[in-house]
Amino acid sequence: MNYTNNTLISWKTLRPMVGNLGRTTWWRLVRAGEAPAPIRISPGRVAWRLADILDWIASRGGAEA
Repeated sequence: MNYTNNTLISWKTLRPMVGNLGRTTWWRLVRAGEAPAPIRISPGRVAWRLADILDWIASRGGAEA
């Protein structure tokens, strides 16, 4: 798939990008302000901007493993 930095991605797409972080751990990081906040796209559905996730990964020293 071709993505642009404005692409919105779901947890299913985000999960492999954040390595071994589980959903609960990810949400704890979001609530603590240590990970990018999602964008609400409809009731009960959120997504993240790809650019925010790539910046977050880079700030943590590269690819998550």
